[in-house]
Amino acid sequence: MIGKLNICEELTSGARFYRGDLHVHSYGASHDVNDPNMTPEAIVRTAAQENLSIVAIADHNEISNVQAALDVGSELGILVIPAIELSTPEGHLLCYFETIEALSTFHGRLNIVERHTQTSRCQNGMYDCLNIAKSLGGFGILAHVDAGSGLETKLPGATPHKQDIISHEALLGIELKDSKSEVSYSKNDPDRARQGMGEKRINSLGLGERQYLARILNSDSHTLNALGRNAINDRKLTRYKMASPSFQSLRHALEEGDSRIRLENEIPNSTPFILGVALDGGYLSGQTIHFSQNLNCIIGGRGTGKSTTFEAVRCLTGTDSGAAVVDSSVWPNQLHLFWQDEAGTKHSLLRSMGKSLSNVDDPSDGPISFEIDCFGQGEAASVREQAKSNPLTLLNYLDRFTNAEELLKEEALALKEIKAHQQKMLKATENISEIPNAQRALTVIQQQIQAFQSANGAEVIKLQRNLASEQAKKESIEEFTNEIVILLGDSAIEELIHRAKETLAAGDIVNGALEADNIDTALSEFEAEFAAAKITLSHKYRELQHAVDASISAWTEKEKPIREDIENKRAALELKGVRLDMSHITKLTNEESRLSKNLEDLKTWQPHLKQLEVAYNTMLESRRKARIKVARRRQNYAVAATRALSEVLSEFQVKLQYAESSHSDEAVHLINKEMGWRGGNKAKLLVEQLTTPKLIDAISKSNWSAITAIKLEDEVQQFSEAEAKSIIETLKKPTSSFKLQACHVNDLPRLTVSKQVDNAGKIRNLQREFAELSLGQQQSVLLALILSAESTRPLIIDQPEDNLDSEFIFHTFVPVLRRAKERRQVIIITHNANIAVLGDAEQLVVLKSNNDKSIIAARGSIDDIEARDAACKILEGAKEAFTRRARIYGIR
Repeated sequence: MIGKLNICEELTSGARFYRGDLHVHSYGASHDVNDPNMTPEAIVRTAAQENLSIVAIADHNEISNVQAALDVGSELGILVIPAIELSTPEGHLLCYFETIEALSTFHGRLNIVERHTQTSRCQNGMYDCLNIAKSLGGFGILAHVDAGSGLETKLPGATPHKQDIISHEALLGIELKDSKSEVSYSKNDPDRARQGMGEKRINSLGLGERQYLARILNSDSHTLNALGRNAINDRKLTRYKMASPSFQSLRHALEEGDSRIRLENEIPNSTPFILGVALDGGYLSGQTIHFSQNLNCIIGGRGTGKSTTFEAVRCLTGTDSGAAVVDSSVWPNQLHLFWQDEAGTKHSLLRSMGKSLSNVDDPSDGPISFEIDCFGQGEAASVREQAKSNPLTLLNYLDRFTNAEELLKEEALALKEIKAHQQKMLKATENISEIPNAQRALTVIQQQIQAFQSANGAEVIKLQRNLASEQAKKESIEEFTNEIVILLGDSAIEELIHRAKETLAAGDIVNGALEADNIDTALSEFEAEFAAAKITLSHKYRELQHAVDASISAWTEKEKPIREDIENKRAALELKGVRLDMSHITKLTNEESRLSKNLEDLKTWQPHLKQLEVAYNTMLESRRKARIKVARRRQNYAVAATRALSEVLSEFQVKLQYAESSHSDEAVHLINKEMGWRGGNKAKLLVEQLTTPKLIDAISKSNWSAITAIKLEDEVQQFSEAEAKSIIETLKKPTSSFKLQACHVNDLPRLTVSKQVDNAGKIRNLQREFAELSLGQQQSVLLALILSAESTRPLIIDQPEDNLDSEFIFHTFVPVLRRAKERRQVIIITHNANIAVLGDAEQLVVLKSNNDKSIIAARGSIDDIEARDAACKILEGAKEAFTRRARIYGIR
C-alpha cells in the first residue's frame, strides 16, 4: 500500500501556495541597515531556511545588491524578484520587474537625490513611477500603506491625484503592517473615501466586481532575524498561488488576489485533507488522483465517472451513503484512499468490493472513518422536502457547521439527569403522601390496644408491646448485619485497580514510562494491602456475625421469663373473670410495632425530599446554562456566517438568526393534553413566542402577565387574564410541572434572503424567508452556508450547479467558494465553467470516457495549458464555441 501512496504523491496536485517575502532590505544598499550580515547571499539562504519560495530585496532607492541575490537564488532554487522601494513625495512604493535589466532601466529613468543617506528620495511622483514601471513590464505595490511613510499617512482623504494612483493599471496591491488592518479600498473598508476609491478603480479599469487591490504582508526586514516574519515577529506573511514560481505567476496571483493571495494569519496552521484516491477495477480502473489541499474540480461529460469518484471519496466517512453506484458493476474491485491528519500523519485505507473500509497501516487500531462535510446531488431538494413536515430539518443541517456537538451532548446529559432525578422525587413525594394514611392506621391499632388496657389488661399489654418492639429491633439488626457481607463481597475496587493497571500495560507510554512504572508499583502495593485488609475484614465479619447471633439468642432467652409472666398474669385475670384473647393482643402489638416502624421510615423521606429538591434545582440550573450555551454557540455561528456571506456576496444579502428555545413538540403536546385543548395554535404560540423556559419561569412566579403579553400577527391579544391564570394553575401541578421541565427544547433557525430592487428610481428591499425561496435559491443558500462555515474538515460537493442558473453561481456561489478554499480542502464534481474556472481551482481533473472505461485525460491547474484546453473543450464546448459565443454577445 505504501507503493500506491507513493505513486499517488508523485502525481501533480495542481497549483499550490508558495510563501513569499517581497520586502527585504540589504546591507550596503539601504542606508538604515546596520547589520553587516544582511548580505544578498545571507538573505537568500535564510529565506530558504524560512521555507520561503519567493523573496525580493527592495532597498531604499537603490538596486546594487539585486544581481547578487539573483545569482544565489538561481543556485538554491529560490525565486528572487528584482525590486526597489522608492521614497516618493506621496509615500513609499514597491516596484517589481521580471529582469534585472528592466529594473536597471527603470532605476536609470528616476530622479533620485541624496543617495545612501537618510534623506535619500525619489523626486518622481508615485503616478509617474507607475507609468515608467508599466512601460517596462513591471508593477507596483503600496508599501506599508497602513503605517508611517505609507500613502494613507502622506496623502489622506480621497483627492483626485490619489485616485489616479489607486486606479493605475500597474498598481496591483497594498502592503500591510498588520493583517487586521482595515485598509483595503474595498466595500468592506470602513472608510467611505477609500471604499469609493476602490469602486472607481474597478470601474475605470473594467475589472470584476471583487477585483480589489491584493493585500499582502512582508517582513520589511532590516536584520536576518526578522526575515520571513511579520511586524509582531510571527512566521506569518503571505502565500501566493502558482503552478510554479515565476514573475508572471506572481503578477497573475496579485491580479486575482481574492483567490490567489493568502495572508497566513487568516488561514489555519494545519488542516486534515484527502491525499488521494486510486481505483483498481471497474469503470475507472487504473486511475489515481493526487488532490490539492485547496480547490479540486473534477470535470467531464455525462457518463465519465464523476459521481463514482465522488462516492469513492465519500467512503472515507465510514458511513453508507446508499448511492446505487456503490458496489455496482462500475464500482472498483479495490478502492485505495489516502488521508493526512492535522498532525501530518498519513493513513492508507482499502475498501474491497462489498466490504467495509479497513486501515492498511494499522488494521486493528487505525482509524477507518474521517470527518468530511458532504453535499450530495439532490441534497437541497431533500432538505426542502423534509423541511415541509419537520421544522428542525434546517436546524439539523446547520448544526453540521455550528460545532455544537459537545454542547448538545452536555444539554442532553443534563436533561437525562433531570428525568432520572424526577423519578426519585416522585417516589419521595409518593412516600410522604402516605404518612397521613400510615398515621391513621397506627392510631386505629393503638385505640384497639387502649380498649384492652381499659379492660384490666394494661399490664399484660404493656409487656406484650415491649416484646413486639424489641422483636422488631432484633429483626432490623439481623437485616443490617446481613447487608454488610454483601458489601464486603463487592468487587468494584478490585475492578478499578485492574482497569488502571491495564491502562498502564498498554505499552504505548513513552514520555511518562518511568512515572507509569511508579504508578503500577503503587497500585500493586495498594492491591496487596487491600486484599489483606479484605481477608481481615472477612474474619472480623464472621466474628461479628457470631457475636450478633449469640447476643440475639441470649436476648431471646431473656424474654422467656417475661412470656411466662404474661401467661401467669393472663391466667390470674381469667380466675377473676377477665378473659384476654392473647393471640389477638399479640397480633395487635406486632402490627403496632410494624406500623410504627413504617411511619418512622416514611417520615425520613421528608428531609430526603428537601435534599432532592436542592439537588434538582441545581440540575435545572445546569440544564438552563447548557441550553444557553447551545443557543449562544448557534447564534455566534449565525453572526459569523451572516458576516462572512456579506463580505463576499454583492447581489444578495443572506441573514441567519435563531429564535432561542422557541421549538418543542413535546411541550406543545403536553400543554394541549393538560389544558384539554384539541389542536389549535394556542400551545404552539406559548412555546414559540414565550418559549418553554420562560413559560416555566412564569409558572413558578405565577406571572400571568407574561402570557397575556402574547400577541397574534395583527397585534390581537391571544390570552385573557382568566385564561392565563388557568394555564398557570393547571401547569403548576407537580406532575405537569415536572413533565414541562423535562421537555426537549430547541432553537429555531430563521434564514432570510434580501435584495435591493430599483423600481422606477425607488429602492425597495425585497425579503424572503427560506421556505419561500425557489429550489435553486435554497440550494445556493445552503451551499453558501456550508462553504462559509469555520470548519477545517474537507468538503466534497457533487454537481452544485443543479437547479442554479449561471448568474446565481457567479454572484453567489463562486465568491464564497474562493474564500472557503483558503481554509479547507474542497473537492467539487462539476460541469459548470463558472465554478471550475472562476472558482480558480488549484487542480482540474478532466475525465473522459473511452468505450467501456473512463480515464483522466488531463490534470493540473487552470494555468496548465493541457488542463486548461481540456477543460475548455468540456466546459465551453471547445475554444471555437466559446469565442463564437463571445462574438455573438458583442464581446471582443
